[in-house]
Amino acid sequence: MRFHTVHDVIDQSRSIHVALSHKYQELEQLVSSERAQWLLEYLNRHENRMAEALRKYDDDLSASIKETWLQQDPHWVSEDILNSLEDIDANDTQALMSAALSVDTAIVDGYRALARTADTDEIRAVLGSILDMEDQEQHRIATGLMRGLDS
Repeated sequence: MRFHTVHDVIDQSRSIHVALSHKYQELEQLVSSERAQWLLEYLNRHENRMAEALRKYDDDLSASIKETWLQQDPHWVSEDILNSLEDIDANDTQALMSAALSVDTAIVDGYRALARTADTDEIRAVLGSILDMEDQEQHRIATGLMRGLDS
């Protein structure tokens, strides 16, 4: 996808989180392991939180920021990464955790690439705020997963 505006990037990222939430819900119906079910429920909540946070963030941005054109396509999360969830044994909690963290890392890396090449301090600040939000949530999910799976 070719991004044009800050809003386009946020909207695409939100859509990715919504799609991941749906995928985790779908996988949850297929598992027999209680641990895998807990993990998928946790991942689903994580993706829903991120989608909602991005929606609110986008709503709060001024129109002039949202409509700012970007010079670079961040090479966003590829379909291959999202499709990698298709080939996972949904009962394998380690594989699920690894895939979830890989997808989140790809999203964060996309924001980092955009922030590095942003034309203005204002756009760098906006992208930096989103990056911070994604980074914090990635750290939160990793910590929560480790605690939840260790118990």
